[in-house]
Amino acid sequence: MDLIFPNQNTSTTTFTLSSGQALYKTSTDLGAKHSKTILIKKLDPDLKENGSGERDMAFLEIHKFHDDVCRVWGRDVALKTDGLFTSARSFDASDGKRYTWKFESSIGRGELKNASGEIIALSEKYPAQMKLTIEGDGLKIADDIVATFVIADQWARITNAGYGAPVGKSDIGSGILGSAIASGV
Repeated sequence: MDLIFPNQNTSTTTFTLSSGQALYKTSTDLGAKHSKTILIKKLDPDLKENGSGERDMAFLEIHKFHDDVCRVWGRDVALKTDGLFTSARSFDASDGKRYTWKFESSIGRGELKNASGEIIALSEKYPAQMKLTIEGDGLKIADDIVATFVIADQWARITNAGYGAPVGKSDIGSGILGSAIASGV
């Protein structure tokens, strides 16, 4: 399954199939000084919750100074850093298995691998859009993959200052880290 999103900022975009059908929509609240809240809605014309055809699927909080929050369908799916000197982030999915995101800023690519090292999801950056491809067993946990991709992508943007679209103060809030990245330091 290929999910395409024209806006290269994963915190405010719509993920669509190549057919044009929208599946997920993200929105952001920059209310707190040291955190960022992202809401992800699952879109389905057959869903009649509030008459909108969308349901709240995930709640993400990205924090600068303590653990992030990632809840998918009310279940904690928090990403954990795999070590002090690595950008890899792992999570336990709804299928009970552990998966790891790794982003390579130099080529604008992210990979999600299972415990066997097989790629089950891949994100790629193109000039006008980004694409998230979910394959094989990943289709069973697509909602977990989309939510963890958004939060992992946000951290890749912060730590690599340039992965995907440019990062600015508005992407990560204010403070020392935001100011340093926004000014190019």
